[in-house]
Amino acid sequence: MKFFLGIALLLSTLFSFSQEVAFTIAIDNLESEAGSVIVSVFKDQQTFADETPAHVFHLDKQKYMTPQGFRATLTLPAGVYGIALVDDADSDREMDFSWMGLPQEGYGFSNYYHTGISRPSFEDFAFTLNSNTGTLSMKMKYL
Repeated sequence: MKFFLGIALLLSTLFSFSQEVAFTIAIDNLESEAGSVIVSVFKDQQTFADETPAHVFHLDKQKYMTPQGFRATLTLPAGVYGIALVDDADSDREMDFSWMGLPQEGYGFSNYYHTGISRPSFEDFAFTLNSNTGTLSMKMKYL
C-alpha cells in the first residue's frame, strides 16, 4: 500500500511541475497593424545564444489588436522563460536587417526595454511564469 501511495505522490508532484499557465502579452506601441508578431520563448542563456527557442508563436496582428493595443493570451508550462518579440510587418517570419546589419523591424523583450546596440543577456529579460504572472507588458523598439 505504501508503494502505491508513493507512486501517487510522485505522479502528482510531476504533474504539478508541468502545470500549464495562461498569461497575456500586451504591446501598446506597434507601429502598424499590418503583419504579425513573432513571439520566441527561450529557456536559458544557451538557447537564446543559439537562437533555438523552446516555443515560437506567429500571431496575426489583425486577430489580436484591441482598442488598447495588441493583446494575446498564450499558455506554457510553469517555469523560467525569456520572450523575444519581432514586429514582423511583412509576415515573412523573420527579422529584416539593413545592409549595415541593423534591425528594420521592431523588437522587444519580456520585462526589459533594450536601449543598447548589442544583444541583451537572457538574465536581462527572464521571468518566472506561474499562476500569478498575469500580463507581461512589453514595449517594441524601432530604429
